[in-house]
Order: sequence, then C-alpha cells, then structure tokens
Amino acid sequence: MNVPKTLKVDKIFCEYEDRIVVSDIAFEVKTGGHASLLGPSGCGKTTILKAIAGFIQLTGGEISIDGKIVSGKTQFISPESRRVGMVFQEHALFPHLDVEKNIAVGLRKTKSEKKNKLIERFVERMGLGPERHKYPHELSGGQAQRVALARSLVCDPSVMLLDEPFSGLDEDLRHKLNEEVATILKERNITCLMVTHDQEEAFAFSDKVGVLNEGRLQQWATPHDIYHEPKTKFVADFIGEGVFLKGALEQDTSLVTDYVTLRNHKIRPDAQGSLFDVLLRPDDVIFDPLSPTKVRIISKTFKGSQTLYNLQAEGKQEIQALFPSHFDLTVGEMIGVRFDIVHVVAYQR
Repeated sequence: MNVPKTLKVDKIFCEYEDRIVVSDIAFEVKTGGHASLLGPSGCGKTTILKAIAGFIQLTGGEISIDGKIVSGKTQFISPESRRVGMVFQEHALFPHLDVEKNIAVGLRKTKSEKKNKLIERFVERMGLGPERHKYPHELSGGQAQRVALARSLVCDPSVMLLDEPFSGLDEDLRHKLNEEVATILKERNITCLMVTHDQEEAFAFSDKVGVLNEGRLQQWATPHDIYHEPKTKFVADFIGEGVFLKGALEQDTSLVTDYVTLRNHKIRPDAQGSLFDVLLRPDDVIFDPLSPTKVRIISKTFKGSQTLYNLQAEGKQEIQALFPSHFDLTVGEMIGVRFDIVHVVAYQR
C-alpha cells in the first residue's frame, strides 16, 4: 500500500486580475518533510502558499493534502476544513487578546479542560510563560512570532505554511527561531512549506528547496543539489555567489576557460567547439601562495569567519573567492590561487 504524500501540488495555475501568475507548478512534500520556496519578489511564492491554504482558487491543476484533493477542477475544500496552519510575517495577532487568548483562537469548539491543557503545553513549549497575560503590543518580535506559531500548531495541522516568518527579526534571533521551529515541527511530524528570501535560512530548514522565477518552478531539489547542481542558469545565478567564466569545449573534450581547464564534466562530446558559461563559486577558489596563477585583490568584504574577495588576473575577468578571515589580505596585493571545482556546472551559450 502506497502511503500518500502529505502535500502534493500537481501542475497548478493561478490567475490574478486576468494575468497568469503561477504556471504549471508541481512538487511534493512528504509527511513530516520541510521545504522552502525561494525566488525574487513577485515570482509567485506567496500565491502558491495562499492556494494551498485555500485563499486562492486554482485556474488549473490540483492540490492534495493527506491524499485528499482540496483544490481542483471539481473539488474545493474551504480553508478552515483543510487542517492547514499558516504563519505570516506580520503575525496577525488580535490586539485586544492576551497571549493565552490569542493561542486559544483556533480552539473555540474544544472542551474547556482539553483547551486549557493545550494552551498550557504550548505556552511552556514556546517559552512564553512570563508573557502569558501580555498583549501583542507588549511583546518583542520574537515573542509575537512564537505566539503566532503556537496558535497555528495548537490546532494540530497536517500542513504548516510559513510566509517570511522571521524576516522582521535580527539575525541571531532569526537563526535561533528557525532551529526551534524546525525542531517543534519535526517532533510533531508536521509537514511544512516556507517562503523566504533568505537562502541560508531555507537551506538550514529544508529537506527540499524550490526556486521560482516569473511564476515557474525552475528546480525542486535538495539544498545540496540546488547549490552544487543547478539545473538552469537562473538558479545558478540566483543561488549563492559566484561568476560565470567564458569557456569552450575543445576536441579532446576539455572545457577551457581563461583561468582553468576542466575535464571532470558531464558535457556531451558532440558539443565540441561550443561556447559555455562555466559557474565558478567563491569556494572553488583556494588561496595558495605557491600557485603560479596570480591574481590581484580588487576589493574585499569581511563576513566574520570568512572574507569574500573580488580577484582579477591581468587581462582576465573578475572572479570571487572566500578565504578564512584570519588571512586578512590587502586590497591591491597579488596572491596565488588554485581551483578545486568538484561540481562542474556549465550552460551552453
């Protein structure tokens, strides 16, 4: 017997003001799995969340939760009947209710004794004990986000949808809440789909990541494959940092660029003579004082444990590199580098 996927989005289309904003989107998130959608503003990420929640009707395709169609050509289940929790960036807490009463909003039909036990459990689990009788305007951003999350979780959803849930928080709190939320959802085996602009946040949180552009899904894969094996040039350019080296495939199938010649690639031999754009990530460049390849430091950006350098060899294009920050190299200095490109990613021009 096949176990149904908790969340299945099957070739959906969505319109807004007679304009298609989401086209032919398809992906699955397994029970208890965590996934994220990444992409530039206006690419359709939040539209997909709203369609899953039932706030937007589909123009085409189907959405299933626990093997049951909730949106489709002949079926539409109302948002309150989908067992979907949703947390927004703005928290959307009721200003006239304290923490406990905000959490209890979704428990109107639950008997008092059970309701009180559930509220107590989530107040403690979210570390909101001292704030239980405070009102939203008395809470910090992190506390308000915990209340919003507790309010959704207390209803025991099958699927949790998070729309930029941590973007208004400082970096340390954002990372901490990201880890806490992931742990709580895993403990309760709740499937989750998050929309975020923060790539590191998505990679840390997710089993699968989807990258969208102009309403279309460019790639759905593990964080590792999204970063190291991007399917399209858009994904390669959007995810992480790096540059594209101009390259050509020679007769011996060597992929030759200004800086390095590559042989461990997957390009078909019949493409010889073709021109390619070869992705070079900053972590593909290794600081090596003994290397004959010399580059000048054009600029640098301190990032804590690492420093991002912009480098350029004489007469060649500018590249990027990440070195441990204890090197503290100087702008204008000539240094030696070598290249360690394990995953060769190239796109034919």
